[in-house]
Amino acid sequence: MKKIAEPYKILIADSDRAFVQRCKAMLSSTVNVSEIRTAHSGTECMGILKSFVPTIIFLGVDLEKMNGLVTARFIRSQYAKFTLYYIAERVEPQFPERMDSGFVDGYFTKTQFSQIVSDGAAFKRLMMH
Repeated sequence: MKKIAEPYKILIADSDRAFVQRCKAMLSSTVNVSEIRTAHSGTECMGILKSFVPTIIFLGVDLEKMNGLVTARFIRSQYAKFTLYYIAERVEPQFPERMDSGFVDGYFTKTQFSQIVSDGAAFKRLMMH
């Protein structure tokens, strides 16, 4: 994975609207972002990608309409250049396999992700790897 330069352009897609808004607020206040867009379904995420080029995507596994696993596969087939992380309530057994196959660059539980986005230094370390 390559280093991601600031300011960050971020897409957060998750069906939990409150979680998405909390993450957006925390990122806006802790790191240098030029833009954060949000989606709550896989189809909405794909629509955003038609006109927005993020430097990183955080993708919920349990998205509405088109789940995160299908959405990640589609993103990789159309837009391979994005750095993409799964966000889930818990780590699923198939996540390491998805990383090995190149669908995602990593994964976090929602608790881990919340801790990272609330700490600007931790988020910057993530972007350096």
